[in-house]
Amino acid sequence: MEPGIAVVADPNFPLGQVTTRGFFAKTSNGLNILLRWYSPGHKSPSPAVIYTHGGGMILGSVKAYDKVVAVYVARTGVPFLAVDYRLAPEHPHSIPANDVYAALNWLVAHAEELGVDTSRIGIMGDSAGGGPAVAMALLARQEDGPRLAIIRQALDTFSKLEHYGQRDRLAGPAGLQ
Repeated sequence: MEPGIAVVADPNFPLGQVTTRGFFAKTSNGLNILLRWYSPGHKSPSPAVIYTHGGGMILGSVKAYDKVVAVYVARTGVPFLAVDYRLAPEHPHSIPANDVYAALNWLVAHAEELGVDTSRIGIMGDSAGGGPAVAMALLARQEDGPRLAIIRQALDTFSKLEHYGQRDRLAGPAGLQ
């Protein structure tokens, strides 16, 4: 499955000066999670995006989405930090969100050497990766962390569908306030 995911990106798109470097961030319980830094080739105080891959919370990896993220960086000129968060069912919620939060803390701690403006950090998740991305943004707000721009999450906070409705504490408007 992993090699097939990468075909989402245009295989002929020129990646130019995009370079990658691997790092590790320590989680709250002392484990190391893989991070991959994608740089467009310039280094100045710039925005950055933390990226969480898709895969239904049970598959996917930084490796599987390598080309996808490289194309995002080449097309936008914005560096990305991809997070290899731990997957279900072995690692249920809130472990993936905490892993992504560890990546945010790592990025803030290394912002100067990477040329990142910590007031301009975004979080982006593909498909199921949107869940830990948004959960991490809420955790950052709760912990007085950096303010984040949430990019491309599929969240319907205004749905009037019967199965969402006002009674649903998790998905309805009341649960999201």
